[in-house]
Amino acid sequence: MSNQSLRKEIKNLEAELNRKILTLGKECRFCQHNWSGIVYTPIINEAYTIPGDPVETRGSDWRGPVHVPQETIPEWKRTCTLCGSFQTTRITKDQVTHNNGLQTISKVPDFKHSTLQIR
Repeated sequence: MSNQSLRKEIKNLEAELNRKILTLGKECRFCQHNWSGIVYTPIINEAYTIPGDPVETRGSDWRGPVHVPQETIPEWKRTCTLCGSFQTTRITKDQVTHNNGLQTISKVPDFKHSTLQIR
């Protein structure tokens, strides 16, 4: 196969892919969404150390090593069982429950402002 025919085939496949992405987007927008259970998917940034300046260069502006602790960013995801689109959020809201006269406040994921993602 020549380079030109390969380029033409790639261009045709890209056009077909773009048409299918648009079709999928339309179907997902009009889907009645049956959300699966919410899954906790935290983003974990591992701890590391910034080495600082070499010891032999100690001047008035010398910087020693700095430890950066591990950071966990809470995130939740839910997926539509009908169309396969999904939503993620890092926002929580308070949920108040009453049980035997006791009031409990817990944090639950808030998908109200999350964006629907189709891929």
